[in-house]
Amino acid sequence: MERLLQTLVDTGSPYAIIDITGVPAVDTQVAQHILKTVVAVRLMGADCIISGIRPQIAQTIVALGIEFGDIATKASLADALRHVLRLTGVETTSRRPRREA
Repeated sequence: MERLLQTLVDTGSPYAIIDITGVPAVDTQVAQHILKTVVAVRLMGADCIISGIRPQIAQTIVALGIEFGDIATKASLADALRHVLRLTGVETTSRRPRREA
């Protein structure tokens, strides 16, 4: 959390993405830490997006009764980046691999 907050100060970024793709499991303690980090990011004047929420993690969070409220969540880091780019007014296009004929 400390490094994230310092990076927000250093860069002046209005957004922070917290990617939990590599988090193997979420329990109450992990979820509370994520929520506290989001609150700290907001106190620094930035908005926070949480990415990397796999189906198993989503089910666990719901089962634990943890509310993420108005925190933006995205399934992948790419989705979170597209979300932030849209918020900043940058247009994105989806590149799909060409199929061989």
